[in-house]
Amino acid sequence: MKLWSEEYSVTHDIVEQFTVGRDRKFDLMLAKFDVLGSLAHTQMLSKVGLLSPAEWASIQTGLLDI
Repeated sequence: MKLWSEEYSVTHDIVEQFTVGRDRKFDLMLAKFDVLGSLAHTQMLSKVGLLSPAEWASIQTGLLDI
């Protein structure tokens, strides 16, 4: 059953079950891939004119620092 299903009674304990745990560990494992995805996304935003070359360069530098 899905958390958002009508038959599911959402309580504080249920919310914690879905939101608390090893999130920090998983975030650290996935951070590299999130940054790589963001690098690609900002490149696309620049190519379609939604970011100026200066904005894109600044964002890319910041992402690579992460």
